[in-house]
Amino acid sequence: MPEPTVPSSTGSLKARFDALHARRFNLMRTAYECARYTIPSLLPENPRNPSGSREFQQNYSKLGARGVNSLASKVMLAVFPTNTPFFKLTADEIIVQQIAALEAEMSRQQPQSQQGAGIKAGVDEKLSILETVIMNLLERQISRTKIFEAIKLLIVTGNALLRKLPGKRLKSYNLNSYVVRRDGESEVIEILIREFRAFNTLEPELQQLIQSAPPPPGSQGPVTPESELELYTGVERESADVYRTHQELAGVLVPGSEGKYKKDKLPYLVLRWNEVLDEDYGRGMIEDLLGDLRSLENSACTNDKITRACGKIVPMVNPNGLTRLADLNRAKDGEFVYGMANDVTFLAVEKLNDLSVVSNNARDITADLKAAFLMNSVVQRQGERVTAEEIRTVAAELEETLGGVYSMLSQDFQLPLVRLLYEEAKKEFDRLGVSKDLELDKELKISITAGLDAIGRGNDAQKLRALIAFVAESRSQTLMQYLNEADLLKRFGAALGVDMKGLVKTAEQMAAERQAAQQAELLQSVGAEGAKAAPALIANSLQNPEANQ
Repeated sequence: MPEPTVPSSTGSLKARFDALHARRFNLMRTAYECARYTIPSLLPENPRNPSGSREFQQNYSKLGARGVNSLASKVMLAVFPTNTPFFKLTADEIIVQQIAALEAEMSRQQPQSQQGAGIKAGVDEKLSILETVIMNLLERQISRTKIFEAIKLLIVTGNALLRKLPGKRLKSYNLNSYVVRRDGESEVIEILIREFRAFNTLEPELQQLIQSAPPPPGSQGPVTPESELELYTGVERESADVYRTHQELAGVLVPGSEGKYKKDKLPYLVLRWNEVLDEDYGRGMIEDLLGDLRSLENSACTNDKITRACGKIVPMVNPNGLTRLADLNRAKDGEFVYGMANDVTFLAVEKLNDLSVVSNNARDITADLKAAFLMNSVVQRQGERVTAEEIRTVAAELEETLGGVYSMLSQDFQLPLVRLLYEEAKKEFDRLGVSKDLELDKELKISITAGLDAIGRGNDAQKLRALIAFVAESRSQTLMQYLNEADLLKRFGAALGVDMKGLVKTAEQMAAERQAAQQAELLQSVGAEGAKAAPALIANSLQNPEANQ
């Protein structure tokens, strides 16, 4: 058994984590408050207890939680649409030309232009299969639940960390579990992750290694089978393109945990909702809405207290009146007692006017928050006649407000995740007949087709609809003749994100169909008696189309 390696107290990952965590006190205080008014379980403020359970504050207003879940669902569907790849792989033009040159040497029966088109179609087909393999890998590992959790963390706290190790599912971390440092260019230079491991779940060799090592500073007695140990993972940039990692468990270096990763293959994705200049962490959307959420919570609390007071039934009897309190208490339903009706009154809370002011303020804040969270109820205005086009227009305008967020998620989330999944999917390349030597950003290029790009395509579709509406309203046959219908259809398909391959007929196919229809028309006009002369008539009509008119 190897001797346990114990880092110095100044150089341990735990000491480094505590030092970096103490530097972000104000950030954590704001993040805790943002979580408190929305979904407290996303970032628990209470310390971890041995039972693993926490008690969370119950808010009077649930709009914050509903808004976060609603917006996270919209962002999830926009950035990672279901049953559709959110990216597209394209081959470098040089690679296609090299393959076409090899094919041309092997077979010169087809014209060079047809060979090039066939090679390009074949390469695109193989790349489409690779896209399907990567998406199946993402779905098979049930990664969407962790992605959804990370998006909620980004909305509420502005920060999240995802880990994607080969062959394992995604794992998300909140600000309680990691710290990060960046350089002046916002590039990650250091990551420290804190996790907890039960001693009885460790491998026997690791258990013996920990028991033989001296207890770490601040530990509470010897290690027992029920003890929970702190596992720290350190990631540090060694050079511009290389990161090195290692782990420490209960102050002991974990054997075999040391390794190095290239920058584009680092399995740790540090995400931010909004980038803040010269800061290591981002800021969330909830921080911008924190004032409204505070006011709405206070209004909801006031409404609840006044409603409880109004619902409290407290009868009062005039002590100087003729009605006796004892008679009322003993009286049964329908029984007569001596007294005066004016002697008995009920306690009333005369705060209805004040309550209306609070309710109106809460109503205005609720409308603003629903608009910020892109909730469906704010898209449709109140009115007798609301057109579908009006709803689509308002929804599109609200969706465009997330363009900056989509841009950041594209660079920090989608592209790195595709690279990690691509490396993991290489084991299936042999079965598909694809070379494992194909590297991303070299022979293959990645383009994100969801999120910000989808907003751009939606704008293109809206402009095309406006153009068609303008031409239709002009009622000019001349303008209609200038439109290329086939090209218009292709542009609409591209704007809607539809694969138009094989969907639109080519000019040759249209010409062949017109020729076949012309032949059928001639055969029908000749009739059964002239069936024998039909081939000559058809040939003559094709050679002299003007005479046929």
